[in-house]
Amino acid sequence: MTNSIIKILLRDIKTYNRSFSDMIYIAGIYIILVLVFPLSIGTSSEILMSVSPAILWVCALFTSISILDKFFVSDLNDGWFDQLLLSKVPLEIVVLIKALAHWISVGLPLILISPIVCLFFSISTKIIPVVIFSLTLGTMSLTLIGMMGAALVLGAQKTNSIIILLVLPLTLPILIFGVAAINAAMIETSVKPHLYLLAMCLSFLLAFSPIATAYALRIASE
Repeated sequence: MTNSIIKILLRDIKTYNRSFSDMIYIAGIYIILVLVFPLSIGTSSEILMSVSPAILWVCALFTSISILDKFFVSDLNDGWFDQLLLSKVPLEIVVLIKALAHWISVGLPLILISPIVCLFFSISTKIIPVVIFSLTLGTMSLTLIGMMGAALVLGAQKTNSIIILLVLPLTLPILIFGVAAINAAMIETSVKPHLYLLAMCLSFLLAFSPIATAYALRIASE
């Protein structure tokens, strides 16, 4: 079973990173989105500092959901989806593995880039650990939410547009808690309540999302 899990994980990572340009695409979207705001708002450090937490999170959100349609479409087209349904690995575990592969391919690069992005907004280096930790919790939650949306619309046309409409309302709590955590660090108040809320959301999604996604996938396969 362990070998099957590793095989599924490696295959999905290769699916998201077929070439080096795929990795550049993810990083490029995030950086371009981030740079749009300083160019449109202006170079005033005070204004950029005040809105920088929201900018970081909004850009991370839209980058994460930009390729949600890749979750199960390729598996369905090449027959891999049928093999997953017949494998000895429970479908709920398969869903978690695919979520991990998506996060490694999309969420992890955003986290690695975030310290550099923080320098664009003159964010103190003391706040960067909070940014990294909150984005880690948040991007994992965004992946699990996006995975549920992708499973629900599997087989439909223009899936990416439909997924975004389904997913965006569900991501608002993650966005609010993530922005609040960075804001709290910037004004030197306790960040623990906001990080606890992010962790609570992630814990709930880890328990609920694989079950809901697996159920939706079974319906789609019928």
